[in-house]
This record gives sequence, structure tokens and C-alpha cells, in this order.
Amino acid sequence: MKKLIILFLFTLISFFGNSQTLNEETSVLLDSLNKYKFTNYNKALNYGLQALEINDPEEISINIFDINAGLGEILFYQNNYAKSIEYYLTALNLHNLLPIKDRRYKYVNEPPWILVALGNLYYKIERFEIAKMKYLEAIDNFNLIEDEFISSKINGLSTSKNNLALVYSSLGDFQKAESQYKEVLESRKKTGKKSVIIFQYMMMMQFYYKFNMHETGDDLYDLATSLYNELKYRNKGDSLEEIKIWYSYVLSVYGSNLLKLKKIKQALISLNESKKIIVAQNHNTTVYPDVNLEIAKCYYELQSYNKAENALVESLSSDNLVSEPKPINFNSDKRRLEKLLFLSTIYNVQGKETEVIKIKDSIIKTYQRQDNLDF
Repeated sequence: MKKLIILFLFTLISFFGNSQTLNEETSVLLDSLNKYKFTNYNKALNYGLQALEINDPEEISINIFDINAGLGEILFYQNNYAKSIEYYLTALNLHNLLPIKDRRYKYVNEPPWILVALGNLYYKIERFEIAKMKYLEAIDNFNLIEDEFISSKINGLSTSKNNLALVYSSLGDFQKAESQYKEVLESRKKTGKKSVIIFQYMMMMQFYYKFNMHETGDDLYDLATSLYNELKYRNKGDSLEEIKIWYSYVLSVYGSNLLKLKKIKQALISLNESKKIIVAQNHNTTVYPDVNLEIAKCYYELQSYNKAENALVESLSSDNLVSEPKPINFNSDKRRLEKLLFLSTIYNVQGKETEVIKIKDSIIKTYQRQDNLDF
């Protein structure tokens, strides 16, 4: 009998010991996924897949939920939407199976950030009605988050409403879009966080410029500039870095609108100032419009074709898109395609026929792969 008890205790200790080791290993792999998901997609992807591989396929835990959500996010940024949605839906199902005590947010019906991610995915492929539904569901669930997570709650509501405004704007519903933007601006002002207020000014500038309300957009530019000038000598550290990055976006949007209005020299001043901040902060901007592309367009308008060419080649060279297309699915990356096409236009004007052929070959090789978006 004593031997049986000892054997049972040994088995129990071994089970819990192995389980604890597995949990720790999974947690480390999740940390690595999060560390690299914005800087090295393939590395982050490998960590996530490894974490799923070492766990039982039937395992249900908050870590496995987070890993599936992370993989969905990485694949979204790689434009692999069909695979991305698989992982997002798996995360959604895992959340529903998690005991309430193990959930991050105890009172939500569905994980709101996953709903935002799904909305982003459907917005990206222009299924606006589904995207709108997901953002509205996200808003409902963010409102159910406990007060101890108030920062995440406010951030989530602001993000969802901004994204909802983008949908309304895409559908041509000016009033509903404007209402959402204004609501978010008031919410951000109440938080007192200056960097996100500047970000919100930038979002609203894009919106008003899109609808040719240039004076309203310029008023927001003035507000953002005034706030930036007030803060740039007072704030330090991460707060100042964030403020500078968002203000560089403001300058980019403002410069792009000046270009549209054919105020080329003024546009160049604003766009070059934006680029200067981006370079100083070592920040790879994801804002649309693209600073380098807009600078190239300015030089093109001024018939400074060599400068226009240099601006684009510099921008494209980091991805080797001109001479060595990477075997990655870029078919949905409209910005890179736009750069290549505009560079081809510049080469045409310069009479560089050989370079035009190279660009066209690059476009064909890079974009010939088509994503399966039927989901």
C-alpha cells in the first residue's frame, strides 16, 4: 500500500512538474512572439507556431488564446488574410471555451480586440458592412470591460470608433463619420494624453481633406502645430518620441493636401520636415500618404526628375523591390505598387526605357501571386 501511495505521489508530482514546465515554455514563446511581431514577422511567426506545436491541440488557456490572436495579427500584416482569419476565429472560439475566471476581461461576451482585428481585416478587403458590424460589436464589448482596465477600455473605444468613422467615410456617410471622429476627440481630450490628441487631429485632417473641406482641415493642422510647439521642449523620453512621431504624420497629411492644391513648394517644406522627424526618431512610418512618395510627386511637378527618382529609389531600396523582388505576397500593398508605377512614369519621362522594363518585370514578378480572399 505504501508503494502505491509513493508511486501515485511521484506520478502526480511528475504531471504537475511537466505541466508547469510546458506552461513556462509556452509563456516564453508568447513573449518572443510579441517581441518580434512588428520587427521580424517570420521570427515571430515561428515562435507562435512552435508554441502551438508543443501544446495539446485541445489545450484551452489564455496563453493559447493570445498566441492565436498574435498569429492572426502577424499574418494580417503579411497580407495573408485567409490564414489570418483562421487564427482570429480560433482565438474567438477559445475565448468562448475559457472559464470566466481565466478570462482577461470577465464580463465581455466576445474579446473586443479580436473583433477590432476582424473589422480591420474586412475593411482592408473593402467589405465595409461586415467591418462596420464588427466595430459596433467591439464597442458593445469594450463598454463591458471592468473599470480596473479603464485605460484599455478608453483606448479600445477610441480605436473602434475611429475605425467605424473610416467605414462611414468609405461609404460616403459624412455626418456619421464626422460624429464618430468628434466623439473620439472629446474622449481623448479628457484623458489628457497629448500625443493621442495630436494623432486624432491627424485622423480628422485626413477626413476633412478627403471631402475637400480644406479650411477645417487646416484649422486642425494649426491646433496640432500649436500643441506640438507647446510640448516639444517640455516633454521627455517615450512621451516626447510619441508626440514627435504623430506630429510627423500631421505634417505628412498637411503636405499631401498642399500638393493636391498644387502648392508644391509649401508641400515640400512640410513633407521634408515630416521626413526629418521620422529619420531622427528612427521610425518607419506606416501612415498614408507615404512621405517619400509625396516628395517624389512634388519634384515631378517641379520637373526635377532626378530628385523624384532618387526619393523613390531610396524608399524602395530597403525592400529590394526594384531589382530583387522578395517571395512575399505584396499584391495588396497598394503603396509599394504605387511607388513602382510612379517610378516607371519618371523613367518614361527621362527616356530610360531599360529601367521601365525592369520596373514592369518587377511588378509582374512581385504581384503575380493572388491571395485567396474568399472567406
